[in-house]
Amino acid sequence: SLTPVAVDLRELLDDMTGLLDKAVGPRIKIASETEGSLWKALVDPNQLENAILNLVLNARDAMDGHGEIHISVSNIRMDEDQSADGEDLGAGDYLRIAVADNGSGMTKEECERACEPFFTTKPFGSGSGLGLSTAHGFVSQSGGCLRIDSTPGEGTTVTLYLPRTTRETLSQTQVREDSVAPRGQRQNILVIEDNEDLLAMLSDMLGSLGYNVLEARTGDKALAILEEGTSLDAVLTDVVLPDGLSGHLLAAKAREKFSDLPIVFMSGYGQSSMTENTKLGEEAGFLRKPFRKTDLAKAIHHAMSR
Repeated sequence: SLTPVAVDLRELLDDMTGLLDKAVGPRIKIASETEGSLWKALVDPNQLENAILNLVLNARDAMDGHGEIHISVSNIRMDEDQSADGEDLGAGDYLRIAVADNGSGMTKEECERACEPFFTTKPFGSGSGLGLSTAHGFVSQSGGCLRIDSTPGEGTTVTLYLPRTTRETLSQTQVREDSVAPRGQRQNILVIEDNEDLLAMLSDMLGSLGYNVLEARTGDKALAILEEGTSLDAVLTDVVLPDGLSGHLLAAKAREKFSDLPIVFMSGYGQSSMTENTKLGEEAGFLRKPFRKTDLAKAIHHAMSR
């Protein structure tokens, strides 16, 4: 389910600078270049941010922790000949986002399979194989396409093509009103998320919103924190967790110990999949991945206010 709007890609990338720099670490440089008079793209901004983050994380892993990632954004007008020549696009105007690295690269066979769900070139346990497939699905659903160019030992460039729109972007007043984020007062939030990068980002978001964060990557670790008797004001948990302990079961065990503890679930699936498998039902909050910092702030605030 997408919510496409007119997006200024230069502004979106500027807003992501801090997040991307933190994601890749100090030994990797991110350089960006945008065309002077960019068109607006018709796209869901939350999903696009998630796609760009996944591409940057893939590039980071391919470079073994050091190197340079180059992100470029430009306009492109496809005519009938171009659209029929290797691009899965119709003729028209598009925005082109290219994420290039100088890492290990991929073979032709690996490139052909790279967008298959669960296919990964990373070592066992280091990647889900869903980053590129998710980006590919999102871009295709948006009316664009994803292209991979790679040479073993030289690096990889992944290019997203997104349709142009002539709609106006939201006014800055509307953006500010929509982005007002309720703040915490140093309440303790237990966050359970098995993806290390996402867990770190969630902790940073909640910390900047005024909360104290306790982290757990597994249900067992979360249960250990609960058993310690640490005072908690809310729990934010992924629905799908490793080692067979679901977020639903974890929430139920948390409620056994703290009967009024606010629970917020998060998942890449729809809310119905969550409510069908938990006795908490509508009483629990829900965030569909990917989400913005303001969405997180509002969900936590609403859960603790009920």
